[in-house]
Amino acid sequence: MVTNFKLWEEVDAAIKGSSITDITYSPDGKYVVSADGHINLWDAKRGSKIKTFVLPNVTAVSFSDDGTHIIAGTSSGKVVLVNAVTGKVQNFFV
Repeated sequence: MVTNFKLWEEVDAAIKGSSITDITYSPDGKYVVSADGHINLWDAKRGSKIKTFVLPNVTAVSFSDDGTHIIAGTSSGKVVLVNAVTGKVQNFFV
């Protein structure tokens, strides 16, 4: 696993006053994904946010084993499969 203090400084700044509920690295260590009601994708090396995927009530996130998808859990009990590059919802599970 990659450790990058610049990333964690950025994430720490984002966390202060926010509601980040989950955070994890991609399998290759290049990216970090966090949940704060939406999905945030971070560049682990640069420590900067790449994009935010706007999905309602996201509280938990994880990458698929190959890193191509993000699995997100919502406060309503749904699980959402999202393309990690495009942010397009691939499937909903209830």
